[in-house]
Amino acid sequence: FSDIGFKYFLESPISTSQRREDDRVTYINKGQFYGITLEYINDADKPLKNGTVKSIVMLVFREEKTQDEEVKAWQFWHSRQHSVKQRILDADTKNSSGIVGPIEEVAHNAIAFYWNPLEGQAKVNIAVQCLSTDFSNQKGV
Repeated sequence: FSDIGFKYFLESPISTSQRREDDRVTYINKGQFYGITLEYINDADKPLKNGTVKSIVMLVFREEKTQDEEVKAWQFWHSRQHSVKQRILDADTKNSSGIVGPIEEVAHNAIAFYWNPLEGQAKVNIAVQCLSTDFSNQKGV
């Protein structure tokens, strides 16, 4: 939930096995599409300035890395793929809804799209095309 009335949720179950002091964890399968639903909760104190908004979905590392370290990790992953066209994040445009115009690839790990929150929620289906072990020469990490 954001401080300006937007609510986002990933349609995937949350892991039941976690330590009390840890954040909630959701495990997703490589290549499987999951819906992300975006909603706007109208707030008279913070009205929208425009009917159409831009949302960006970005895949990032949980551990904080510098931008340079993160780019190197993505480049390492990409260098090990069979095709230069392989994406880290794929979007299923046919099964997405409430989106205005095309879904754009804005970075090696991000997509962007426009939607009109005043007309209702939007849903975009995404698939992550990597595993955590893809970022290490050592397997089982």
